[in-house]
Amino acid sequence: MRRSIGAVVLGLSGCGYPLTQLAVRRGGVRGAALAELVCGGLAIRDASMVASGVADRLDTVPAALLRLETAVGVVASLAGLHPLLSARPDPRTVSPGAGAADNLRRAAVAALFAVHTVRFAIYLSPGQGRRMPPAAAGRQAADAAAFPRQDQETAGVRPIEFPMRLAGIRMGTVNCYLLRAGTGYVLVDTAFASNRSGLERELEDAGCRPGDLRLIVMTHGDLDHTGNGAYVRGKYHAEIAMHRDEFAVTEHGDYTLSRRRMTLPRRVFSKITIKVLSLLIRPGKFERFRPGLAVDDGYDLAEYGLDAKVLHLPGHSRGSIGILTADGDLFCGDLLWNMRAPDTHPIVDDPAELKASVERLKSLGVRMIYPGHGKPFRMESFRQAGQ
Repeated sequence: MRRSIGAVVLGLSGCGYPLTQLAVRRGGVRGAALAELVCGGLAIRDASMVASGVADRLDTVPAALLRLETAVGVVASLAGLHPLLSARPDPRTVSPGAGAADNLRRAAVAALFAVHTVRFAIYLSPGQGRRMPPAAAGRQAADAAAFPRQDQETAGVRPIEFPMRLAGIRMGTVNCYLLRAGTGYVLVDTAFASNRSGLERELEDAGCRPGDLRLIVMTHGDLDHTGNGAYVRGKYHAEIAMHRDEFAVTEHGDYTLSRRRMTLPRRVFSKITIKVLSLLIRPGKFERFRPGLAVDDGYDLAEYGLDAKVLHLPGHSRGSIGILTADGDLFCGDLLWNMRAPDTHPIVDDPAELKASVERLKSLGVRMIYPGHGKPFRMESFRQAGQ
């Protein structure tokens, strides 16, 4: 499924409950019939997927969600028959004793669309919720064994990982990185606003106190990377560096402002999808800010004590950047990720630019990749994955 279509379907799924309620209330019997058709169709499709063994090929959580969605869909369909089969000519009128049945119908429909939205979000992710192939699992284990966390910290890199949860279900991690920079530190990204206390604990554990942080580098403006930017800047007295094409995102709190291919319909559906996902992820309240330092390709971070340069890596967004150290460590933001296996990020603004950015990495002597989501991995693993 094309990502743009998937985003539309996800947005409609998130709005499924209020839309069906509106249909029943405004459309009378016809509206109730339409709602029943939707719920019944989902129930039949899910039941056929379970019967054909699809659930057995999924990871534990997606498989459980599929079975739960099937059960809830059956309940919603049966409960939805009441306003159609009752003697009442108009389901908008409530007869004595009909309140309990209507409450059951509404609860079942709400649960159906909530579970479907979460499950469809998993389907849109790389791997589509399927069990990890043995080869990919083997590469992840090899990467972890080749460069464990204690070795990363010894080399001056402290990965800071926070679980990303969708309606309470773990969907991987969102990452920040604290880099030793001479006598101070450089922080790459700041996670969601809801991760603030955890980020402060990590900085404290690393010995980074107010005044020790020399620079905050934002790989791009999305709120899962910039959520604590204003707060950390204020507390630790460090400037924020970002590509100028991303400034509008954090100034207005709107990620669509750094995307080139954002037509009006796509912008509307994207915002609906983000609103739905925000209810499920609970990212915390974003505090808008304007970065104080605009950086572009080739910007040298030596003045901040870090032997590294900025790379402009568009594709995920117009102003996405990475940091490449002299040792070949690349902090790439959302150009690549490692949720199931090393891969390009599934959210792409410009496919041609994304491809060009990835190709560029192959000639830069990149050794280790630290993505915005998932575990660090070797560049060689990315090549072996066929990328």
